[in-house]
Amino acid sequence: MKGSVPRVDKLIGGFTLCLLLVACTGGGTSSGGGGGSNPPVAGGCSLSGSNQITVCSPAQDSTVPSGSVSITFLVQGFAIGLPGQPHLNFFLDGDAEPHHFYDGPGIDSDNGVIYNGFHTHSVHWASPTSFNLFGLPTGVHTLRLVLVDGTDTELPGAGSSYTLQLTVSAPPAGAFGLQPVISGLNIALGMVMAPDGRVFFTEFLSGNIRIINPGWQLSPTPFATIAIGNLPPERGLIGITLDPDFSNNHYVYAYHTTEDLLHNRVVRLTDNNGIGEDLTVILDNLPANEFHNGGNLHFGPDGKLYVTIGDAAQSDLAQDPSSFAGKILRINSDGSIPDDNPTPGSPIYALGMRNSFDFTFHPHTGDLWATENGDDTNDEVNHIVPGGNYGWPIVTGIAAQPPFIDPIVTFTPTIGPTAILTIPEGSSYPVQYHNSLLFADANNGRLYRVELAGADLRDLGSLSVAYPGGQGNLVGMFYGLDGYIYVTNFGSIFRVVVN
Repeated sequence: MKGSVPRVDKLIGGFTLCLLLVACTGGGTSSGGGGGSNPPVAGGCSLSGSNQITVCSPAQDSTVPSGSVSITFLVQGFAIGLPGQPHLNFFLDGDAEPHHFYDGPGIDSDNGVIYNGFHTHSVHWASPTSFNLFGLPTGVHTLRLVLVDGTDTELPGAGSSYTLQLTVSAPPAGAFGLQPVISGLNIALGMVMAPDGRVFFTEFLSGNIRIINPGWQLSPTPFATIAIGNLPPERGLIGITLDPDFSNNHYVYAYHTTEDLLHNRVVRLTDNNGIGEDLTVILDNLPANEFHNGGNLHFGPDGKLYVTIGDAAQSDLAQDPSSFAGKILRINSDGSIPDDNPTPGSPIYALGMRNSFDFTFHPHTGDLWATENGDDTNDEVNHIVPGGNYGWPIVTGIAAQPPFIDPIVTFTPTIGPTAILTIPEGSSYPVQYHNSLLFADANNGRLYRVELAGADLRDLGSLSVAYPGGQGNLVGMFYGLDGYIYVTNFGSIFRVVVN
């Protein structure tokens, strides 16, 4: 996506969607070498002299609403260039690692802000003198901007740095709130709860699969460590799920990028008292790219394993039946192809997707629903049917162009939709919420509720913001044994409760 609005799939990690959450977890003082005081400012945003910088907006010590925060600045006598040239560094809160802001030919929202070598999703380049912060939690934040030379050495002089303090206000209360249960996690992305109450989750960039015990204590020993290589920006250890017969066979499935970065694959491990053994490749040689790797997997009510594959940043592949890119795959648990797939001999279940970040099966109807990240416009929630074509890159949004299938809802500007579940009958939520879709976004950290209507629960009844944000980017969800839904912001897990 270009412009000022980020998309999750450039993270997720980018998704390293992920790294930025470590830097955006609250207030505190900035760090990073060098000194310098705020330069004198006249007329709201003006400077005199060389090598000076000031923030034009927001104002010092201002309070800003929850959501995207646009930072605009003015530089005098200093040309911001490409990597290896003079540029701007900035530090968010207590982070010692700078974000690198560049400008010049070919710079856009994908490469204008780099953090630890990664494209980021919590910060996006917007123009030669502005960037946007996304998903800042409620509270006080400190931003320090520093002019540096091509070697990242801070320039001397009192005006070469500027420290901004701002407060993100708490949004109005929604129907749901988030109740913290555990924090201090390392870029936790995919999550699933086992029948015995343990939570299995993936650490996106470490390659570790970890376990949280039923008392919400992190097990000190990783369940397994999978070699995933050096992964900027959206490759890594992404999805995880458990076999429907986990209580008997103890099978754990994960989706990860290979160490050579050339492919993605699905693997299976066997849980032996909290340690993963017998790693077996189930599905190999899946498309991989810096961007759009997909990577979520869940078993359906039919006992088949479904897997999302991004378009590998090659949009035309989403319509190519010979490629797995831009598809949802359906396989047996051993990796073989079911006899009743839409195309005999092919694992492709649906096509025409850009980069679906998650999907769920409705427990009442069995229907498959998936979130989809758009480009500049039209993030979507789609009802997935066997053999369905969802249009990318030919059409997006509600196009009314058969044979392409329209989404039930769209979002422009984009929000970066991530995890999605159904609020099931028999859950701990009031009956008026049952059978609704609940999904999260990374850009604003909100939860959205889609009330389904019609005899078959496939029509849009209403769309509402169920939780208005305030805990940072929300990326993963799972069902708890207590009847509640849980959600993660990479570093913490929260129980979704009714206000």
